[in-house]
Amino acid sequence: MLLSNKGDLERFPATASIFFPGGKPLSSSNRLVQPDLAKTLALIEEQGRDGFYLGENARKIAAYCASSGGTITENDLRDYKPKWREPIHFQYKNLDIYAPGLPSSGGVVMAEILKTLAYYDLSRFEPKSPGYMHLFVEAARRAYADREEYLGDPDFVHNYTSNLLDDSYIATRARSIDTAKASVSEEIQPGIAKERTEPIQTTHLVVSDADGNIVSLTYTLNLEFGSKAIVPEAGFFLNNEMDDFAIAPGQANAFGLAGGQPNVIQPGKRMLSSMSPTIVLKGNHPYLALGSPGGSKIITAVAQTILNYAVFGMPISRAVAAPRFHHQWLPDAVYVEKGGYESKVLTNLIGKGHTVEERPPYCEVMALQFSMEGLYVTGAADPRGPGCVLGW
Repeated sequence: MLLSNKGDLERFPATASIFFPGGKPLSSSNRLVQPDLAKTLALIEEQGRDGFYLGENARKIAAYCASSGGTITENDLRDYKPKWREPIHFQYKNLDIYAPGLPSSGGVVMAEILKTLAYYDLSRFEPKSPGYMHLFVEAARRAYADREEYLGDPDFVHNYTSNLLDDSYIATRARSIDTAKASVSEEIQPGIAKERTEPIQTTHLVVSDADGNIVSLTYTLNLEFGSKAIVPEAGFFLNNEMDDFAIAPGQANAFGLAGGQPNVIQPGKRMLSSMSPTIVLKGNHPYLALGSPGGSKIITAVAQTILNYAVFGMPISRAVAAPRFHHQWLPDAVYVEKGGYESKVLTNLIGKGHTVEERPPYCEVMALQFSMEGLYVTGAADPRGPGCVLGW
């Protein structure tokens, strides 16, 4: 990773001094020591939130941004407050699913996909069958089209969540799917009347304790090493979450997602994300907790893992490891994991009118599965990544 990002990382002296000491990248035989980061963590330990957003640390961030042509000030940091948002709650068959609300698009888009698929009997398909893949792609195509048109920070744009998840709207979207033929993304139009108002890597973990508390947590710098810039004398990277905004309507970001007017950049506005930390209940009992990194592909990876386990009856480890496919409206292509599907399956999809592209394996789903009697928890770490399962 260091070598593949060498050009960008070396642009920033504080970054280069840590990861390229003497001009050479760290290797597996080197010890990584970060005293500046240790000081920052100690400040947070001693002062809590104020140790990061006020005082010495805030001055370092503001000074670095000013010297680099940026616009973040001490006042910006002081005024920034985390905000609690109500989770999305929806049902798929007999499952109660909880996922993040806006400004994460993960909950809304996943809910649209799964609620649309509830109109079909997926149990008659195999998970690698073209029939199932076609239906999932068509549901995802419509949900991602709505993402681009309607979704943004609800503090700045109208919140369409209830409209998009309304049963009658979902039924209309489901009826628009031709089970034998692929749609054309440019012809998929937003389906609800708009309220007129004024104008690479994430990490996921899931944890449960003996008292039944469950945490599904996704956090991110956005792309690998964020902006590549470390704040001098503070030791941490600045993220590049600005890429999650729409630079201009219709212009794609680093993950190929097209941006819509609701997600254009504004002061104080939070960008749209695809993070999808999810908790699933069945009969009011814990059933699954899961999530993943992976940019725009997170949503479909989590949704497919739920279906692999709940509909196709896979053990949780197999549900996590199973091959994946993805569609996000634009570009109008079905991404399938290379080597995951037989050629006859891909030929069948192409025959239905889909454009198919094979891609390297993606996303790293982490999942917990709970026994219905509450006696045990089973963890599964995605074999695509370095994650692991631990218990104590």
